Amino acid sequence: MLIPLLVMAGAFKLFFLTVTLMRMRYEILMREKHTVWVADVVRAGR
Repeated sequence: MLIPLLVMAGAFKLFFLTVTLMRMRYEILMREKHTVWVADVVRAGR
């Protein structure tokens, strides 16, 4: 029972990190939406 608990704890940490980084990226793009580099990112489809 310990191994599944540790696997799920690790998966949750990775999920939390992923969501946090996605939200940070969104906030940066919203703050900088009138700059050239954001337009390049949007055009590139990233």
